[in-house]
Amino acid sequence: MNQFRRLHSLSHRIIVYCCLCTFLCGVVFSGFNVAWLYCLENTYLNRMIDVEVDYVDPLSMEQIQRIAAQKEHLQLINDQQLPEHFDIGQCEEHGHRAITYHHDGQDFIAHGLAQHPGVWLVTNISKLELVRPYQGMILLTLSAVALGLILLTCLIIYLVLKKLLRPLNRLADFVATMKIDDLPKGFAARYPANEVGLLAFTLEEKITRISEFIYREQNFTRDVSHELRTAIAIIKNQTSELMANPNIDQQQRQKLEHIQHANFEAENTVKNLLFLAREQHDELVHHSVKLLPVVESTIIQQAYLLDGKNVNVDVNIDAAVSVHIPAGVLAILLSNLISNAFQYTQQGQVEIGFDNYKLSVSDTGIGIPQSIRHKVEQPFVKSENSRGYGVGMAIVNRLCDVYHLRFYIEDKQPGTCVTVVFPTRA
Repeated sequence: MNQFRRLHSLSHRIIVYCCLCTFLCGVVFSGFNVAWLYCLENTYLNRMIDVEVDYVDPLSMEQIQRIAAQKEHLQLINDQQLPEHFDIGQCEEHGHRAITYHHDGQDFIAHGLAQHPGVWLVTNISKLELVRPYQGMILLTLSAVALGLILLTCLIIYLVLKKLLRPLNRLADFVATMKIDDLPKGFAARYPANEVGLLAFTLEEKITRISEFIYREQNFTRDVSHELRTAIAIIKNQTSELMANPNIDQQQRQKLEHIQHANFEAENTVKNLLFLAREQHDELVHHSVKLLPVVESTIIQQAYLLDGKNVNVDVNIDAAVSVHIPAGVLAILLSNLISNAFQYTQQGQVEIGFDNYKLSVSDTGIGIPQSIRHKVEQPFVKSENSRGYGVGMAIVNRLCDVYHLRFYIEDKQPGTCVTVVFPTRA
């Protein structure tokens, strides 16, 4: 369920991204406004100064002095009063009528009067500026307005997106809580006729097909289970009755024993295949099961695989050891591991041990061929020497996945060691 909760963060991420985009747009727009104000002020001052220069240039010196005295931002200077770093000749050579300079923290622009050589009309730009003296207050005001608009926009985006994404979130919650044995029908009509509704309709269509498939598979599994188990039970009963007949000879008895062993293998194969076909293994009841009795019972059941072989079976499991797993599942797990070890070991020994929550079945058999080593856990994969159907290790792998066990195979010289790690319990 946590996985689906993490998926819901998609809607939150969409909201966050939209808010971030809004914030960036607000910052860029505010910066553009500030830059535009500076450009507007510069254009206004340049035009005003040009008008003043064009106005005073044709006037007499006395008139110009009187005008400069009346306006605090104007003054008249000669060439000697200009800043030392300005080269007047170079300015005139390039056709410049005006020079700008900075002095005592203020900005000035000096225009050379064409009608009065050597005289410069100096304008104190700092006294005419309207934006720069209040730039702190302007920036603060623009920032406050921009922040307010950004917050308002983010709130609107949040409310709109939350409303738009609500059907999608409901659909995600609905899908997350569906049960495989009770798949819903007719739920798509509850969603709006948009992309979410189309998604819900597609899901409903697929779920309907899945429900039909599960229904057919369950019926098939039930029917096959009944038919196969009935036939196996009849063979088992008939062979038991024949074995109890004292009038059969030794050759007939051996053939009946072969039939019993083959029937037992068929019974295990059917049990394993039906287990693979099941979907909800986690509904089986979990109990603490004594491990040693199940191991001993499995060894007795599989002992016929060691007939005629020089193989010793060594069990190193404390009688007090228990594992928390359904008893039937543990029996299937051990049956597959022990039967494989018995079947592929011609001589030597088979060791079955449990230590530090690790169940190991080790043998001195022929091992696993390299050609199937990487896919031995897949169904119906088996070696050329196998008498089974190749589902044993697939069963073990499936059980480990369902019951959160770790399972790994180690190559030995000779043989193989299969280890199943059970979870520790407080």
